[in-house]
Amino acid sequence: MTIRTQLIILVLVPLLCGLAAVGGGAYLQRITQLTADATTQTAPLVSELNDFIQFLQEPAPGSGKPAKYHLQAARNRISSLTVNLKPYFSTAEEQKLIKQLHDGPQRLTKQLDQTTRGSSTLSSRGTALLAQEIKGLFPIIDQLHSYYSRTLQNRTQQITTLNRLLLLTATLWPLIFSLVLYRTLARPMSQLKDAVAALTRGELSYRLTCQSSTELGRLATAFNKMAETRQRAENTAKDTESRLKDIFDNLHMITVCLETNGTISYCNGYLLQVTGYRRHELIGKNWFDLLIPDPEPVKQVFNQMITKGEIVHHFQNAILTKSGALRMVAWNNTLTHDSLGGISGVTSIGSDITEQHAAEQALEQSQRTLRSLVDANPESLYLVDRTGTILVANATFARRIGKELSQIIGSHLGELFSQEVTQQRRGKIEEVFATGMPLVFSDTRDLWQFEHHLNPVSRQDGGVESVSILTIDVTEQRRIAGDLQKANQLLQNNNEKLEQRVSERTTELARLNEELMQARDAAEGASRSKSEFLANMSHEIRTPMNAILGLVHLALQTDLSHQQREYLDTVSNSAQSLLGIINDILDVSRIESGRFQMEKTGFSLEGVVARSIALLALKARDKEVLLAQQVAADVPDALVGDPLRLEQVLVNLLGNAVKFTDSGTITLQIQRGAVQSNPEQLTLEISISDTGIGMDKQTLTRLFKPFSQGDTSTTRTHGGTGLGLTICRHLVEMMGGSISVTSTPGKGSCFTFSAVFGINATASPRRGIKADRNALIQRYQSLQGLHLLVAEDHPINRQIAREILEAVGIQVETADNGREAVAFMQDHGDSIDLILMDIQMPIMDGYEATREIRQRYSRNRLPIVAMTAHALNEERERCLSSGMNEHLAKPIVVEKLYELLARMTDRMPEEASTNEAAPDAADRLSDQLPELLPGINQEAALARVNGNKRLLGQLIRLFAQEHQQIPDEVRHLMADKDLASAARLVHGLKGVAGNLAADRLHIAAGNLESALKKQDAKAAKALLPLFEAALAEVCSTATLLTEPVKTSSASGNGSPAEIAALLGELQHLLELHSLDVSTPLQRLQSLLPAEDDHPLLTALTDATQRLDYQQALMLLHTLAEKTGTGKESP
Repeated sequence: MTIRTQLIILVLVPLLCGLAAVGGGAYLQRITQLTADATTQTAPLVSELNDFIQFLQEPAPGSGKPAKYHLQAARNRISSLTVNLKPYFSTAEEQKLIKQLHDGPQRLTKQLDQTTRGSSTLSSRGTALLAQEIKGLFPIIDQLHSYYSRTLQNRTQQITTLNRLLLLTATLWPLIFSLVLYRTLARPMSQLKDAVAALTRGELSYRLTCQSSTELGRLATAFNKMAETRQRAENTAKDTESRLKDIFDNLHMITVCLETNGTISYCNGYLLQVTGYRRHELIGKNWFDLLIPDPEPVKQVFNQMITKGEIVHHFQNAILTKSGALRMVAWNNTLTHDSLGGISGVTSIGSDITEQHAAEQALEQSQRTLRSLVDANPESLYLVDRTGTILVANATFARRIGKELSQIIGSHLGELFSQEVTQQRRGKIEEVFATGMPLVFSDTRDLWQFEHHLNPVSRQDGGVESVSILTIDVTEQRRIAGDLQKANQLLQNNNEKLEQRVSERTTELARLNEELMQARDAAEGASRSKSEFLANMSHEIRTPMNAILGLVHLALQTDLSHQQREYLDTVSNSAQSLLGIINDILDVSRIESGRFQMEKTGFSLEGVVARSIALLALKARDKEVLLAQQVAADVPDALVGDPLRLEQVLVNLLGNAVKFTDSGTITLQIQRGAVQSNPEQLTLEISISDTGIGMDKQTLTRLFKPFSQGDTSTTRTHGGTGLGLTICRHLVEMMGGSISVTSTPGKGSCFTFSAVFGINATASPRRGIKADRNALIQRYQSLQGLHLLVAEDHPINRQIAREILEAVGIQVETADNGREAVAFMQDHGDSIDLILMDIQMPIMDGYEATREIRQRYSRNRLPIVAMTAHALNEERERCLSSGMNEHLAKPIVVEKLYELLARMTDRMPEEASTNEAAPDAADRLSDQLPELLPGINQEAALARVNGNKRLLGQLIRLFAQEHQQIPDEVRHLMADKDLASAARLVHGLKGVAGNLAADRLHIAAGNLESALKKQDAKAAKALLPLFEAALAEVCSTATLLTEPVKTSSASGNGSPAEIAALLGELQHLLELHSLDVSTPLQRLQSLLPAEDDHPLLTALTDATQRLDYQQALMLLHTLAEKTGTGKESP
C-alpha cells in the first residue's frame, strides 16, 4: 500500500464518520420536525371538538338559530379538519389511527341525523349521545400523539447511539493508523528533514542513503538528484553572477539594484562615474533620499512595481550628482524575486540622456519660436500639399482671407479663392513639386499687387513633401519703382532742354532718390525681419553660394570685357554680402535648434585675448582709438572650455566697440566672478567699455533681438545684419553665463558678460611639437616589440602609419590591398599581433579580407582594427559585424592610435612620469619648413608624423605629385556618368588630406564625395571648383617646399608710411569681402622686396584667392607686425 493510499485512508475514515454523524443529526432533526408537524396538525381538530362539546353543553341549544343548523356547521368543520390529516411516517399504526379520525365525522353525521330527525331542536339525550360520540375521538388523538412521541424517542436513541460509535471510530482511527504510519515514515522523514536542513544551510554535498523502492526511496533518489542539480545550478549561478557583474561593471550604462525599501544593494562603475560618488558612499543608502531631487513621483512608480508587480519598462527622471548637477536618465526596469517567488527588489538599467533631453527641449523651444515668428509675420504665409490642401497658415493669411484660422487649416485652395486664382496657383505648386526648385510669380488683384514666393519643403529622401507660399504685398514698392522709372525717364527726355536747371533739378532728384532709397531700405529691412522663418534654409543656400563665389572668382581671372567685369564684380559683392548674412542666420539657426555644440578643450586665455585684439588692432589704429586690456592677477591663463566661441564673442563685442567709437579708448577687462561650488571651475566677468556714440533706453530694450539695430541709420552707416549680439547672447548662455549692457548716449557703452570655464590644473608651459612627441613616445614604450600588419592602398598613408608606429618600437609590415594582406597572413600570420585594415582598397576591400582572415584567426587571437575616413555609427557597426574588433576614424590621431593599440594588446602604459621631456635639437630646426603652409594645419600635421618636419615636407610634395590630376579625372568620370568611381577616387584623397591636416581640402572632398554618392550630379558640379581650388592651394604649398626658406634682414624699398597706408587699404577691402585686392597686393609686393616677407605675402595672396577673409586678416596683421607698421606708439 502506498503512502498516498495510507494517507487517504487515514483522512477518509474520520471524514466518512463525520459525514455519517452529520447525516444522523440531520435525520434526527428531520424526525423531530416531522413529529412536531404531525402533532401540530391535530391541534385545530382538538380545538374544534372542544368548541363542539361546549356548544352542546350550553343551555337552550334550540334558542337563536335552529340547533340543527349549528350542529351541521360544526360537523362540517370537524369533517374538513379530519380529511386534511395525513400520515408522516406511513406505519400501519399511524395509518390506522388516522383512518379512525377520518371515520369519526361520518359517525357523528349519522348520530346527528338520528338525533334531529323530524325536529329542528336537540333533546338532552341527543346532546349526550353527540357529546359521547365526540369524546370518543379524543383517545384516538391521544394515541396518535403517543405514537409520535414514541417514534421520536426511538429514532433519537438510535441516532445518538450511532453518533457515539462514529465519534469513537473517528477518534481512535487516526491514533491507531498514525502509529502505523509513524513506524513506517518516522526514520526516513527524519533523514529527509536533516537533509533539507543541510540543503537549507547550503551543504549541497549532503545525500540520503535510503535504498527502498517505495515512495520514500524514490523521494530520496529525487532529493539526491535535486541536490546535485542545485549544486550544479549554484555553481552555474555563481559563474553567471560573476560574468554579469563584470558585464555590468564595464557596461557604459547606469545599473543599480534596489531593495523593496529603496536601499541600494548594487551599483556599477558607470553610475559612480556619472554621479561622482564612491561605491561605499552609495551601498546601503536610500536611493530616493540621496540621488533623486524630486523623490515622490519616482517613489510612486517604485511602490507600484513592488506592491502590484507591474513593471514600468520605460521611465525618465533626473538624478542628482555629488557636485549638485542634474543628469537626465532613461530607465528600463525589471523585478527581482527571492527563492519563494516573492518580489525582493528592482533592477534598473539606464542611459544618460542629458544631452539628448536638452536638445529636445531646445528643439521644442525652437519650434515654438518658429511658430511665433510665423504667426507674427505681417505677410501671408501658408503651407500646401500637392492636392492644394492647406496644412499650415499664419494669422495674417487668415485675416486677409477673412476667415478663422481653424476654418482654413485642412481646406482646399478652391474653397478660399476663385476658380481662376486656384488654377493658377495649383499650376505653380505643381511646377515646384515637379522641379524641386523655388519659384516666384506676381499677380494683381484690383489695385493691389502681390509677389508670391514658393519654396519646396523636402522629405528625408530628397523628394518634395509640401510647398510653402509667402505672399508679399508689393503694391507700394511697385508704385515707388514705377515713380522712380517715370522720374528717370522724364529727366532723360528733358535733359538737353533744361541744362540750365541741372543743378536745381539734380538737388531735387537727389532728395527724391534719397527718400526712395530710405523707403526701399525700410521695405527690405521689414521683409528680412518677416522672412526669419527661412533661417532653416540657410545651410542649403551656402553650397550654391560658395559655388557662385568660386566660379565668379575664377571667371574674374580670365579675359573679360569691361562690362562683363562690372557685372561679375556686382555679382561677387552681392554674393559676399548675402553669404555674411547667411552665415549669421545659420549660427542663430544652429543655436536655436540645439545643434550648436560647445567644445571642452584646454586653451590659453592670454592667447585668445591676444588674437581677438590683433584682429581689430589695425582698424582701431586707423581710427586712432586705443585698445587696452586689463586682466586681473588672480585669473589663471590655462582654462578648459571653447576658445573659438569665446574668441567669437570677444571679436564681435570689440568689433562693435571699434565700429561705434571714433575716438578715445576701448578697454577689455577680465576678472574673477562669483565663486563656483566646483573647485575645478571658475566664473570670468568680462567687460568691454568704449567711449563711442552710446545708446538710449529704447535701443537697449531691443538690442539682443535678432535682426535688430540701434536705429535705422546704423545699418547704412556701419553695416551689419543685426544678428551679432543675438549670437553673442546665445553663446554666453551656452557657456553658463549671461550678458548685459549699460550705455549713455554720447558717452559710450559697456558690455559685460560672464562665462564658466574649467581650470586646467594639468597644463604646463607650452613646449615644442618635438617635446610633446618625445613625451608621448616615452609614455607608450610598452608597445615596443609588437609586430603589426598595415593594409593600406595609399603610399602616403602607409608611410605616415609606418612613421607613427616605428616611433614607439613597433615592427611594421605593409600590404597594398586586401589580397596581399590575406596572403601575408597565410604565410606569416602567427607572428602578427594586430592588423590595421583600411576599408576601401582595390582588388579586395577590408571587409572581405577580414572575413577570410577570420576563418583562421579568432577575434581574441588576432585583433583587427578598421581604418576609414567614415566616422558614422553605421560604418562602425558594419566593421564590427564583418569581424573587426575596433574602428579608428581617419585622420589618425596619434595618441588615440597608441591608446587603442595598448588596450587591444593589453600593454597599457604605467602612469606618466611628471618629468618633462627636454627639447632636442629638432625643436630648433624651424627653418626646415616655412612659417606658414597655406592649406595645411601645420601643428596638427606635425603631430601626426611625430614632429618629423622633413617627412611632412616629403609627404606634402608626394601628395601634390600624385593627386594634382584628380580634378580632371573626376571631371571625366562625371562626364561618363560614373559617379560611383568618382566618389571612390575622392574618398581616397579625402583620407590622405585628413592625415596631412589639409582641413579645407578634407572638408571640400567630403562635401564632393557626399554629393557623388547621392548621385547628385548638379551639386557635385557646383562643388567641384571649390574642391579643385582647395587642392590647388595644397599643391601650391608643395611648390614652396621645393625651395629652402632663406632669412634676410634687408629692408624694403617702400617707406613705413606707404606700407601702413597700403595695409590699411587691404584691411578695409578684406573686411568688405572684396575680391578686387590683386592690385593692392601687387603694390605691396613691390614695396616689400625682402625675401623673408615673400612666403607670408604668398600665403596672404592664397588666402584671398580661397576667399578665406578671416585668415587673410590674421596674416595681414602678422605682416604688419613683422614690417614694423603694426606696433602701436607708446
